[in-house]
Amino acid sequence: TTCSNGCDGIRNDPENGVIARSFYCPFNPENISLLMVSKNPGIGCSKEKEMYAPLSGEQRVLSHEEFIKSKFMGNNSLITSNYHRNILEWVSIILNVEPNHDAVFEKSAMTAMVKCESFSNKTATMPSSTISYCTGRFLFEEIELIHPKFLLALGNEAFKFLTRPQVKAMHQLPVGKLYHPSWTNMKGGVSRYKSVELIKLRNEYLEACQN
Repeated sequence: TTCSNGCDGIRNDPENGVIARSFYCPFNPENISLLMVSKNPGIGCSKEKEMYAPLSGEQRVLSHEEFIKSKFMGNNSLITSNYHRNILEWVSIILNVEPNHDAVFEKSAMTAMVKCESFSNKTATMPSSTISYCTGRFLFEEIELIHPKFLLALGNEAFKFLTRPQVKAMHQLPVGKLYHPSWTNMKGGVSRYKSVELIKLRNEYLEACQN
């Protein structure tokens, strides 16, 4: 939350509340078996940036955790997308738990391979130098600290990175791919995705937990 490295393709200005973020692990890391990994966070809203700007690094962490929790609990009026609701619903099927915040996050955590928001186009490919720097500084340490059994990529770009031979050799974990949670136009529709594809991911997750 205080990083000011200024990598390519990202927007970062901690003094004005544009901070690195995305890591979320509200419960005991010892119980985490699944780690979600997205590409990077979305563009922060002005109210969120105003909230972070005057805070210290540690205060920003706590504030960000509360902000994320409020989005998953559905009581954040600043965020109206289905992204967080879909994460709870889809990941709960993989974990075989109730689709609510506490049930999902008692067994899972989430992060991003790049912690800063995109400079402009969210769908643009993230520069390899930025991915290399941020994963080297943060992501692999998070994996080492949490010791998940299974990595769940949120979207194709994160999946491609996590399954590169040299990257997989570093984390040595099975990787599943979830459709980006804001996407609902998958082949066969959402209903088929939940009843067929997510069950396949659940079986991959269960196999990983047994090893």
